[in-house]
Amino acid sequence: MKTIVSPSVEEIGEMADPQPGDETPAAGMPDPTRFAGSGENDPPTEALPGRWSGAAMVPEQGPRRSRWSRMIDRLTGGEADPEDDRTAVPAVDPWADQDTPVWPDAYATPAAPVDLPVTRLDAPVPEPTRAAAPQPAVPPPGTYPPPAAGAGLPPLLSPKVRAWGRRTATKSQEAARSAAAKSQEAAGKAPEKIRAWGRKVAAPDRIPNRIPVQPRPPATPPPWAARPLPRPRRRRRLRRLVLLVIIGLALGYWLVPGVRQYPVTAVLPDSFADLRLRDTAAGQRAAQRLADELQSAGSGGDSFAGIYADGRGKRVTVFGVTGFRLTPGSDVEAQLARLSDSLRLKDVQPFDLGVFGAHQLCGTGRLEDTAVVACAWADHGSLATVLLTRRSLEESAELVSSLRDTVLEPAA
Repeated sequence: MKTIVSPSVEEIGEMADPQPGDETPAAGMPDPTRFAGSGENDPPTEALPGRWSGAAMVPEQGPRRSRWSRMIDRLTGGEADPEDDRTAVPAVDPWADQDTPVWPDAYATPAAPVDLPVTRLDAPVPEPTRAAAPQPAVPPPGTYPPPAAGAGLPPLLSPKVRAWGRRTATKSQEAARSAAAKSQEAAGKAPEKIRAWGRKVAAPDRIPNRIPVQPRPPATPPPWAARPLPRPRRRRRLRRLVLLVIIGLALGYWLVPGVRQYPVTAVLPDSFADLRLRDTAAGQRAAQRLADELQSAGSGGDSFAGIYADGRGKRVTVFGVTGFRLTPGSDVEAQLARLSDSLRLKDVQPFDLGVFGAHQLCGTGRLEDTAVVACAWADHGSLATVLLTRRSLEESAELVSSLRDTVLEPAA
């Protein structure tokens, strides 16, 4: 008699409530992931090879790093990326050492039999019955050798076609012979060209073209040529004309008065107005000394000097030089500037002589406790200084202008 042991209450609770994380099946409960077939506990009866799953070895994955950290490590030479060993693993052939033929007899080509029946294509070609006609050794110029009779015609052509071909070939040969004969005859009739020594042979007349030459249409101008033409250069001509006029006026301003005022000679008259030329030796020496000083100051040319006086004690001393001057205005100012220290000149004023290119300046001063008026004139042909006593400034300027017109004479 068998004794039946019933499980306790604790064992029943453990079977009903498994612990979390515990994958071990409860006692007395079957494994749900395992299929128990018939003969599971039976020993194996056949040695089977290991099952190939077809999956490659998966390397362990480390923590994922950001692109920024990998770039910093690459620049600073930090931790390098781990090498991938998958390239060193040899490839696995799942069908290695396995014989997998599929109908091996289906791909074998059967050998062809040696003795085959004769087909119509392999029948021997009958030889031509007619022999080819002998061809001439050298055909006449301009002709072609005639084809061999019956050699180029297939045996299946009808006799009519063959006769038509022979007639056509004969006609072409006759036409070629006649053309060659005409060309030889024309070449024989042509006179031989004899070229004389040193004489050119006239070129033969050109055969006019059968088709008349059509005149070429005018070419369409390019876009840049369609622009309006530039205006004639009138403005430039006008500018050149104006420039020449300005230059001519400037030259005339300097040269025309110079032509009239140079060359001149200075001749002192014996009497002038109410004045008479003093012919004393002392007066002549004093005036000549002043003229020499003026010439030594840089005024080249012929010098002249003289002293005039009247019965009331008024004296006029004149000294100067003749010669070409380019700037008479600046020369007369320089002359009075040299006399201003010795004569203590003041109230220097310009006066108009009424002649273009002539300048005159007058001022008052003192010479040896005597009041004097110093005047100077200059033009393109002369320079002179006049000292007057017991006269006003305006009266002295008018007298000097008259004296200039009297003393200067155009040179012959």
